Amino acid sequence: MPGHGQPRGFTLVELLVVIGIIGLLLTLLVPTISKATETVRTYRTRTILKELSIGLNSFKIDFGDFPPSKPRVPLPGLGLKSDPTSGEAASGAGNLVVYLRGPNSSGWGMAAGGQMPFGGVARRTYGPYYQCPEESVRTEVINNTLVPGGFLDGYQPPGIILYFRSSPTTIQDSSGNNVIVQTFDVTDCNRTDKPNKPELNYVPPGGTPAAQKTLFDNLTGVFQTGTGTAAQLVRYKRQDYILISPGVDGKFGYIDKETLLPCASDSTNAQNDDIANF
Repeated sequence: MPGHGQPRGFTLVELLVVIGIIGLLLTLLVPTISKATETVRTYRTRTILKELSIGLNSFKIDFGDFPPSKPRVPLPGLGLKSDPTSGEAASGAGNLVVYLRGPNSSGWGMAAGGQMPFGGVARRTYGPYYQCPEESVRTEVINNTLVPGGFLDGYQPPGIILYFRSSPTTIQDSSGNNVIVQTFDVTDCNRTDKPNKPELNYVPPGGTPAAQKTLFDNLTGVFQTGTGTAAQLVRYKRQDYILISPGVDGKFGYIDKETLLPCASDSTNAQNDDIANF
């Protein structure tokens, strides 16, 4: 029996009570910490989109237009672009990297040996218009060559930020009159290395090609104000360019909230957490 004044140790019951209280506190704190982490990553992603928007507008001030989002269209045998509206990379997301950072990631003009994005004489160094760590740029191998795949958002695992630029297009209205509208180039879903196979592009970690195709099919409806599909002329809310992060789930377009699989945008269980620059 302990003597008078000797400290008494914890009993088993007391220890179990303390452990139970700690476990309860952890149960309450974990969801809060997880939510806070998601909020921080969402804020970081929105910041990245804002910084890219600033870069794009600075690029336009210097060169008179935004970078093209159409994938590079090579001329067989010569390796040159046969379509002047196409870019230098295999996708719009890749074009965003090339044009905002320059050929050597140090800008255009004098810093690029005189190279200019749309031709012309280099008077000085232009850009780079967006600077980030190399780990914030996804690269991929196409035709045995390492090329930029796109800038990454702030989530874990990070997703590629898509880039679509608009251009004036002539269409006919219901009365048969020619009308010039701003439409977005949707060929980003049809990369030149995988023609007509959008399901093979931007498949998220753990995703499937077929599911990704459905997500891209639904993606155009997210920002659409008129009617149409990816194969038709589509009108969007913005009139210059769109940047899109797939959001916390790492998947573009509408998904089912229960199964996290692609679903139609009119589904009662549909959810779209993509983040765009508007």
